[in-house]
Amino acid sequence: VARDGFELLRLSGSGSLINVASIMAHRGLRQLAGYSATKGAVSALTRALAVEYAPFNIRVNTLAPGFVETALTQRVLKNPLFNKALIDSTPMRRFGTPEDVAGTVLFLTSDNASFVTGQVIDVDLRSLIPTDHQTQTKAATGTSQRPHHQTRQTGIGHAQFVFEVSPTRRGHQHAADA
Repeated sequence: VARDGFELLRLSGSGSLINVASIMAHRGLRQLAGYSATKGAVSALTRALAVEYAPFNIRVNTLAPGFVETALTQRVLKNPLFNKALIDSTPMRRFGTPEDVAGTVLFLTSDNASFVTGQVIDVDLRSLIPTDHQTQTKAATGTSQRPHHQTRQTGIGHAQFVFEVSPTRRGHQHAADA
């Protein structure tokens, strides 16, 4: 699409190309390595095209949505435990909507974003903001806290992971608790 649309954008004198990836472009989740890799490739393509198309006054950016409530995600939302875990891990206690994503697209295609190119914009309330839910231990995760260990829970993409730091094994993740 970028190659086919380039000539039209170039002839217009300016333009904005918006790619869509996923928050998984820069987060990992077990059994989604291929998905994460392809979304990461979209982000890399965006940066390369931003440099290549800049001389023609064409901006190239990527949206990386997190969990957005759509017809496609309704099946997952029917699971009350998963639904609650997602809501609890979101500071604003709501899912993203297609309108949230559309608002970001409107900004990126407007003159207000005339100096924004080569960026991957997370449209996800959970990606970088820690929440109270992320600091809870056994009550929220069902994992045990070992004596003399620090436990930290963090949100990554659509999942929660628990990392334990042992005084003798700093920085190692206990596989049984992941």
